[in-house]
Amino acid sequence: MSVKKIFVEKGKTRMFIERYIIGALGKVGYSRMEIHKGPLSTRIILNVEKPPLVIGHAGSKINQLTEDLKEKFKMDDPRIDVQGIKEPYLDARIMAEEITDCIERGDKYRMIAHRAVDAVMAHGALGVEINLSGKIKGKGERGSTEKFRKGYMKKTGFPLTMVRHANVQARLKQGVIGISVDILPPDLKFPDKITLKTPPKKNTSVPTVPVQPTKETVVREVVKEDVKKEVMTDNKK
Repeated sequence: MSVKKIFVEKGKTRMFIERYIIGALGKVGYSRMEIHKGPLSTRIILNVEKPPLVIGHAGSKINQLTEDLKEKFKMDDPRIDVQGIKEPYLDARIMAEEITDCIERGDKYRMIAHRAVDAVMAHGALGVEINLSGKIKGKGERGSTEKFRKGYMKKTGFPLTMVRHANVQARLKQGVIGISVDILPPDLKFPDKITLKTPPKKNTSVPTVPVQPTKETVVREVVKEDVKKEVMTDNKK
């Protein structure tokens, strides 16, 4: 088997594992999965919004999920590590799933999108953009796309890799609606952003040095005083 086919097979296996885990967990606020394969075991890290729902009572759910991965995907000693998400409103996948649940319940899509945009920006995001595409206006309508955005968003170049992106689908009677969410987290530092620093103020005042009078200035002052005295005596006479 060529190297290209090996990487393709690994990608397909990872995709099938992730699909199975998402279907098995249900609505727990799934964000992402990491797989680290070691010499003796395979470590799977699940980042979710609600870890207790994944673990179950006394670890019953996570133990069942481990056994299913062993049987269906022939994994060597899988070990699942569940980690919680500190800021779920800054996670694109979690926000996309919440929008999907609201749309499938029948809520108005514009109200849902505006509410999600305001919630993401309220938690410190630099920018957010939500795209809804499909028959979003109802049954019998033509397919359309609407965008809801706020703040700053990168579209091209290297900073595009810093954007948190997620794509999900909402399944309704009129068809499938595609939902994509892009979020710029608040801790990003862009390489093209220039900050001007103000230089510190310098003390420009010149210290005053006492000037000592010279002999010529002393003689001039004495002569002026003598002249004044003579003028005063003449006026008295």
